[in-house]
Amino acid sequence: MPSRFWANRAWQAGSRSNWPSVKTERGSDYQVNKEEAAIVRFIFEKFAAGWSTLQICDDLNGRGVPSPRGGTWRRSALYGSPNKGSGILNNSAYIGVYIWNRSQWLKDPDSGKRVREDRPELEWKTDHRDHYRIVQDDLWHAVRARMGADRLNSGAKGKSAPPRTLFSGVLCCALCGGALTAINPRYYGCVTRKERGKHACEGISVYREQTDERLLSVLRDELCSEPAQADIDAGRSPISRARRYPPGRGQGRQSKN
Repeated sequence: MPSRFWANRAWQAGSRSNWPSVKTERGSDYQVNKEEAAIVRFIFEKFAAGWSTLQICDDLNGRGVPSPRGGTWRRSALYGSPNKGSGILNNSAYIGVYIWNRSQWLKDPDSGKRVREDRPELEWKTDHRDHYRIVQDDLWHAVRARMGADRLNSGAKGKSAPPRTLFSGVLCCALCGGALTAINPRYYGCVTRKERGKHACEGISVYREQTDERLLSVLRDELCSEPAQADIDAGRSPISRARRYPPGRGQGRQSKN
């Protein structure tokens, strides 16, 4: 049973780490889970050494190491968002720095929905708790340097938008049941394999152009069949009548008379 106090659990509200809460004479306190801390250090060390987040996830999944939520590891759990401090590799709690007040929830006056708004860094609150540190500064900075270099290289090359496809997310992997999406301009592929590695799913990939042609052919035959045309005509008749005789038509003439 994986600890429920893994990397995505709260140290306190607003800061995430893998410290379980324990009751002491002084009230609630936190302690470092040594086994899970070793996994966190492994992730930092391998990323700093040049491993991709997919390689790290694939290694952890291959060894049967449970993710923070008890399932398989995926890349987003590691990388997250550097700006928001989410993801294991961006979690300052691992160097003993507790940060909160990063954002606030406001009500959109138009939609009435709550919207998350990032606060300026000057408004962040910080508390240093070095006795909770499990990652040393040199390793932390090595990871930061690599992330910065990756973002710089991505910006220099120009990050292309995902290709627009007809059937991304509609198709399913025959092996794991996960979605098939456009993994590049030529192929649909298993998103589980793409995000979690081959140990989570061997994955399948199919030519996008051929798949689109075959599926469109099937849809064309189905839509042009007599039963389908009958259904279309049946649904079109009420719409046509509503357009010919809209509500209120003729009331103006009646009022004049």
